[in-house]
Amino acid sequence: MADLASIDESSFFHASRRRALGSQRLRNPWLRAFRRIVWSRLPQPLRKAVLKLVFAPRRAPLAVNAPAAQPICVVGLLSTSTGIGEGGRLCGRALAALAYDVRSVDVSELLEGTDPMRDRAPLLEPGGGTVILHFNPDNLQPTLALMGRRRLRGKRIIGYWAWELPRIPDHWIGSLDHVDEVWTPSRFVAEAVRPFTAKPVRVVPHPVALGRSGTSRRRRFGIAGQFVVLTMFTFASSFPRKNPIAAVQAFRRAFGDAADRLLILKVSDAAEAPDEMRQLLAAIGDAPNIRVEERRLSEDDRLDLIASADVLLSLHRSEGFGLAMAEAMLAGILVVATGWSGNLDFMDETSALLVPARMIEAADGRGVYGYGECWAEPDVAAAAAHLSTIAANPSRFEAMRRSALAMAREKLGIENYHKLIRGALGPALRHPARSGKPEAPAKAVARTGLQPS
Repeated sequence: MADLASIDESSFFHASRRRALGSQRLRNPWLRAFRRIVWSRLPQPLRKAVLKLVFAPRRAPLAVNAPAAQPICVVGLLSTSTGIGEGGRLCGRALAALAYDVRSVDVSELLEGTDPMRDRAPLLEPGGGTVILHFNPDNLQPTLALMGRRRLRGKRIIGYWAWELPRIPDHWIGSLDHVDEVWTPSRFVAEAVRPFTAKPVRVVPHPVALGRSGTSRRRRFGIAGQFVVLTMFTFASSFPRKNPIAAVQAFRRAFGDAADRLLILKVSDAAEAPDEMRQLLAAIGDAPNIRVEERRLSEDDRLDLIASADVLLSLHRSEGFGLAMAEAMLAGILVVATGWSGNLDFMDETSALLVPARMIEAADGRGVYGYGECWAEPDVAAAAAHLSTIAANPSRFEAMRRSALAMAREKLGIENYHKLIRGALGPALRHPARSGKPEAPAKAVARTGLQPS
C-alpha cells in the first residue's frame, strides 16, 4: 500500500475530479429558473415522485456484469447535510487517499434542490470504469437517465445502499436489476439485501477514521463545568426511528433538574417536521437543563461539539450504520446506545454502554417503515442507569474509551477499507503528482451543518 501520510485525500474535492450530469437540457435558462424558484421549494417526497414519473424505466438495465475498472466515479448527494451525503464524501476521500483514479458527480441539485455549482464540469467519460451510486434506490432511475446511458455503457455499476430494517422495501427489489453489485455500511444492511439477489453484496463500512476528530471546546459552547449528554439527529430522517423523546426521558430519569447536568439535543431540518418538533418540545416541557440546538454548524464545529460532550446518547430504534456514534468513539467520548442494528459492527460491550431493547413493530407515521417489520424499543430505565453511573464516576470508564478508540480505528480506518474494496475494484493506479493544487474540502462542496442521519 502507498504511504497514506504522503497522499492528500482532500484531492477528491478538486475541480478536476468533478463531472456533471449528462443532460445538457438542465442548462436551459428557463429550466434553471424553474429549479431555483419552484423545484427547490417542493417537499422532498414530491420531488422524488415527479422524478420517478418522468424517468420511469423504459429500457433494459445497464448492469451487464462489466469488469471493475478505473476511473471510479462516486455519484451522490455530495453537498447535502445528510448521512448519505457524508457517506459519499468519505468514499471519495478514501479512494483518493488510496490513489484510485476517482471522479465525482454531485446530484444534490437534482434530488435535494440545493444550489447548483457555478462551474460547468465536463461530462463523465464514456468507456470502461466503475460507478458507485452512493444513495438508496429511490433515486436510481433519474440519476442513471441523466448521466447518460451511452456514457454508462460498459461500466460496472455498484449501488451503495443503507437501510434500517431487517428486510429492504419491496420497491427496492427491482433496482437490483440495474446494479452489478451492492455495497452496504454494515452486516445488518447486507442481511436485509442478500435474500433478494445472487449478485455480490459486500459490507464496506464508512471509513470514518479518515476524517478529523473533534476538539473539546467547552467554553466556546457555553458548557464548562457541566456533565453534558449529547443527542444528535435530523428531522429529515425518521423521527420515531431516531427516538429522541426516549433520550429526553432517560436524561430526566437520571438527573431531574440538576443544574450541573445538561442534555443538548442537536437537531437540524426542524422546519421540515413542525408537528414532530412540537412533540419533542412537549416532552422537554420546562426542564431547565435541556437545550435544543438548531443552529447550523460547520463540520468542524459539529465535530467539536461531539468532542465537548461527556456522553453521546443514541436511543435509536434502528440504524443502518450510525455516523455520530462512530465519530464520538474516535473523539474519545463515551457512547450509550441501543444494542441493536448497524452500530454493533463497530462497537460492543467493551467499547460502549449498550442499552437492552425489546422488538416492536416498526412504524414511523410517514409510511416509510410500516410494512410488517420490527425494530427496537430501548429500555429507558437501563439508559438512565448508564448515565447515572457515568456521571457518578467518569474516570471509571477510561478503559472503555481506549477500547472504543482502538476498535473504531481498526474497523473504520483506511487500511480496513482498502482490504474490503480491493477485491471489488482491483489495485489502485499509482499516479504521479496531480495537476493543480487541490481545493480544501470546505471550498469544494457545501460542507456546512453536516448532521449524519
